[in-house]
Amino acid sequence: MAQEPPSGGDLLSDTVRPYNAAVQELIERLSEEACFGLFDAYGLKLTRVERSQEVEEVSLSGVIGFTGPGLWGMCLLAAGKEPLRASNPTDGGSLRDWMAELSNQLAGRLKHKLLARGAIVYITAPIVLRGARIEPLPRRHLTPRWFRGGGGSLSLWVEVETAPDFKLDKYVLEEDAANEGDTLLF
Repeated sequence: MAQEPPSGGDLLSDTVRPYNAAVQELIERLSEEACFGLFDAYGLKLTRVERSQEVEEVSLSGVIGFTGPGLWGMCLLAAGKEPLRASNPTDGGSLRDWMAELSNQLAGRLKHKLLARGAIVYITAPIVLRGARIEPLPRRHLTPRWFRGGGGSLSLWVEVETAPDFKLDKYVLEEDAANEGDTLLF
């Protein structure tokens, strides 16, 4: 049986949990770096913009989750058709498939950054949604990162929950690890 939303129309009041603000902020920053790097790899320069600037309604959103010991989270990447077309290396390729691939690569880049700080991270398969103004229903207030590039807009939402004792290393571990975009032969 479906439950009614909490009284007063506040859909978040029964889901708010404590979280580590410093970890959330660091992972949001790392996600933003990953987003810039991802689109740059496909020749699309992004510019960070404020929400108050004109932002078009999105057409596709890719959602991917990540988890590990003491860590749970999700990334939602939303973009209009123009940035997707401008970054897609295949002419006329499926924008749905491209959004799934971008979401997967974004999560992979974030995972790489978290592994370098000592975290163990697993990512889920992406799902793609179509619609106008899709946004997550987070456990607390989240502000997306807004970007412009390729003739349109993109947004990035990142939600993180951590165990009370979860920590990320301050310094990046220097290991013989592959970089994003490297080809590995086995």
